[in-house]
Amino acid sequence: MQPTPAELSQLRLFDGLSGAQLVEARACFVTMTVAGGEVLMGQGQAASWMALIMSGSLRISRGHAGEDEVPVADLGPGEVVGEMGLMGGLTRRTATVRSTAVTRLLVLDQWGLARLRRTQPEVAERLDTTVARALARRLRETTSAIVDCSSGAGLARPTWRSWGWLAWIDRGLSWRSHRPDPRQIVDQAPALSALTPHERRRFSRAVRVRSVPRGTPLIDEGEPSGRGFLLASGEVEVTRHGSDGQPEVLATLETPGTAFGFASLVDEEPSLATCATARPSWVLEVDRRALVEGAEQGLVRKAAIGSVTRRLGVADRVLGRLKRRRVEGGP
Repeated sequence: MQPTPAELSQLRLFDGLSGAQLVEARACFVTMTVAGGEVLMGQGQAASWMALIMSGSLRISRGHAGEDEVPVADLGPGEVVGEMGLMGGLTRRTATVRSTAVTRLLVLDQWGLARLRRTQPEVAERLDTTVARALARRLRETTSAIVDCSSGAGLARPTWRSWGWLAWIDRGLSWRSHRPDPRQIVDQAPALSALTPHERRRFSRAVRVRSVPRGTPLIDEGEPSGRGFLLASGEVEVTRHGSDGQPEVLATLETPGTAFGFASLVDEEPSLATCATARPSWVLEVDRRALVEGAEQGLVRKAAIGSVTRRLGVADRVLGRLKRRRVEGGP
């Protein structure tokens, strides 16, 4: 049975909408109710739809259903699931999703999303923001869990390089002292692969090209950045203070097109790490104003969702692997 407008209005996504808007928005979704213990999405399956939880609870696990699943997150009412495929550009599910109680869902596919953008742009914009914030929060939670899981128990703390955060690091591309072409860097960015060629051209016009001296902090740990970056050339070192209060290097970013800082751009929460140039570098910068105002705000949101989705997909895999190693007692 479809939810009533009154039920929809209880969800933040639909808060404040008129009755007519709620009815039109509802037509873009399909209602689904599942019993506890059912698999909604299987790791490796095609990712063609997402769902908004109206009631109940879901568990996200790494591993194929019934085969050494390792829980990585629990979700409840008002949260979204499956958005990494529908809106983040991934074609396959990166995790298994199972209901842990009787759960009522609003399901949205590509057709429904297109209709929502056409008929209810205000709701579509809210959905973009909800998805972006949810992805940013999950990336923060997963990153913290990785750090916690890898400390102690004889496990070596992984760096982002060994996690495979960006498989494009170490191509041997040298630093270029001349001003980079933003269109070329945007085209190289795997995090922006969900953008069409036309959208990439537009995005390249929304960025600021910066030459940054060695040792310049671009993002400070514990401070809201409100900026996202694409590395054009040079080297950026990512550090975080450990439990002993000493900074430790988590990653060295070197490859043109590498994206960083987009989680804080989306949610304005304190950054989990410091990102500073290890040598003279060129970067493309996007500030929060481009996300909340101006002609390209929708495009910048789409780019941010794609960037955070990529990072989260890898983080989920790493966390599942670390938890499995801990359970098995392996190195």
